[in-house]
Amino acid sequence: MSKSDEVILKQAMNDLHSPAEPQKRKRGRPKGTTNKARMYDRGVIALMSCATVEQAASQLSITRQTLFNWLKDPEFLDKLDEARRMALGQAMIVLSAAAGGAVQTLIEIAHDKNQPGSTRTAAANSLITIIDKQLRDERQVREQNDRIQSLKKALDEALRSDGEGEQRSLPSSTTD
Repeated sequence: MSKSDEVILKQAMNDLHSPAEPQKRKRGRPKGTTNKARMYDRGVIALMSCATVEQAASQLSITRQTLFNWLKDPEFLDKLDEARRMALGQAMIVLSAAAGGAVQTLIEIAHDKNQPGSTRTAAANSLITIIDKQLRDERQVREQNDRIQSLKKALDEALRSDGEGEQRSLPSSTTD
């Protein structure tokens, strides 16, 4: 993990413990933040920035066993999962921003007569693979949405004719 990623992660962990509205900072430990919570935050940052548990434990000046014990604690695992989700989200933003340029580069290579045929073919194949995956993903989402709507309709019909004469239905969905 790069230093800038580590800084972003530290800021994000601080944001988790910050109040919604900025207030004047008081002296001493912030209310509601325990030593355990601060140590867990440091543990999450260490695990996200170190290659091994041993390196993370060393960075924290704790034993490897202590860090493994933290990894069994649901509270710590929740913090670690949240940090991983945030890191993945940041990575997806960067990849999304770069995707257009990458596709444009593949198009330029595929059309560049000065490139060897194998290079142009590889670029064209990459473009076809990208398009094919996108089309398959879109089709899968449509099929899943159709299946969900079909199941909702069947369940709604079953609830209407449940034999007790009561008319019940499911709330309408806004997902399409």
